[in-house]
Amino acid sequence: MEDLFKLADNLTKAIKDSKCYNDYLISKENIKKNPELCAKVKEFRQIHMDFQRKKNNGEDIPFDYEKKVSKEYYNITLNEDVKTFLKNEQILVKLVGDIYNRITTECVLEFDI
Repeated sequence: MEDLFKLADNLTKAIKDSKCYNDYLISKENIKKNPELCAKVKEFRQIHMDFQRKKNNGEDIPFDYEKKVSKEYYNITLNEDVKTFLKNEQILVKLVGDIYNRITTECVLEFDI
């Protein structure tokens, strides 16, 4: 079992040492330098998370609400630092998600007993 934790530690280190993760950290720091911009990103995230939650739950999403989210995204990504940050964040989230999916696909837990 100790070997598995060592592998997990090595994987974590590999991710932290990757260009993907470092690009994310650099772009995050660029956003944090500007408190007003940081607040706008946080506000957009709340709106976007609410939208995704509704979508994932199969709720009917009014066209006006979808349009609002789309407009907010467009407006916030006019700033190149934000655009880069969101892109880098998306790449990192996809990487971690793909790794997680590989593990859970191959190591199926069945609770049928």
